[in-house]
Amino acid sequence: MKTFLEEIRLPDERKILDYLEKVLNVGTISGLLNFDANQKKDHSMSGDMLCNLPLSPQVGGHLYELTQEILQLLEFTDREVVFYISNDSRFNAVSHYSRNEDEPHYVVFNSGLVERHTDEEMRFVMAHELGHLIYRHSMLEFVIDHLYPSGPPDFIKNIFHLWRNLGEMSCDRVGSLAVDNFDAAASAMFKMSSGLDMGRFQVKTMNFMAMNDKLVADMSTAGQNYPLETHPANPLRIKALDVFYHSSIRKNFLKNRKLVRDNKLRRQTDELVSLLKVQPADDDDRACLDFLTAAGCYLINSDGNADTREQDELINILSNFHSWPPDYVHQVMKCKKPMTIINKSASFILDKCPSYTSTLFRMLVPLVAKDQRIGQHEIDALLLIAGKLKLTKPEAVEMILEEIRGKYQPMA
Repeated sequence: MKTFLEEIRLPDERKILDYLEKVLNVGTISGLLNFDANQKKDHSMSGDMLCNLPLSPQVGGHLYELTQEILQLLEFTDREVVFYISNDSRFNAVSHYSRNEDEPHYVVFNSGLVERHTDEEMRFVMAHELGHLIYRHSMLEFVIDHLYPSGPPDFIKNIFHLWRNLGEMSCDRVGSLAVDNFDAAASAMFKMSSGLDMGRFQVKTMNFMAMNDKLVADMSTAGQNYPLETHPANPLRIKALDVFYHSSIRKNFLKNRKLVRDNKLRRQTDELVSLLKVQPADDDDRACLDFLTAAGCYLINSDGNADTREQDELINILSNFHSWPPDYVHQVMKCKKPMTIINKSASFILDKCPSYTSTLFRMLVPLVAKDQRIGQHEIDALLLIAGKLKLTKPEAVEMILEEIRGKYQPMA
């Protein structure tokens, strides 16, 4: 089961997690945080749970039995999981991954959710929350919260929000393994999004899904992006669950425990995930992104040494236009030389949005100082790029001096 659960995890979620773990040294920092928690015997989460009602065979027996059934179904035996109910009327549940080896993990169901959900719907919710524990989503969140107590920088923030959205969709896939019919999963989603019961509201699953398909189609043609801070937009989330539930990979595994390749599912999911990603909204934005990508690559290579700090700064700059810049840089640069792209995109910008030129140039200036030295080759490259934007040398020099003032930290 572990292998299958990892296989059904959204590929983009795994890819982004691998990237963030590498650039943030998550393994090392997480190890330090876990060691610290165990040394201090941090039981703060168990203290927080005292405000909630613990489930047991004697209290909430039937619901408790359901939790144990889902634990067994998913074969989650890494550590004990204790389930609670909180006095909260909102339709929500949350899982807490414990870093302290002497403390169990926790899953808390709001009373409003338990009161209004059927057993089948609760099975979906339970498996979804256990999915967060199985995938250890909290590990990255712990590290980011520790490194950035005031909030992560733009690039980390944008890609982190995308990762959290995709993580919810991965856990919905886990949730779908616990229900015998799609109606239960759809009904749980309906209640989560509306607070209403489908039966009482006289809504049939087929009509709900038809409405949802129409919303997704409208979103696809609107040319906008729909990333949210923690959870994906409901229509996209519901459709992603729909295509996975009816996929051959799910059906084959549940029927004969065989893993199969499912290109149709991958294609359908990629189309939905694309709507969660920050991408150029129009031709103007795309030209700006192309210009910054090519000009940035040209600049950081102008001294013959593309420093990793300069590369990271370029990714931060591009994150204003794209939630996953590394892929975009590779896509843009693999076929053409930087100057070809610079010329084409600069020509478009000068024709369609000339007011952007100064802003774009100012965005590039910090690149030349990130490696703690400012060489003449880099200044010459900046001035060449300024010329492509029809900025005069006096204008460019003035902007360069303004942008490095108070920010340049020379190498000791």
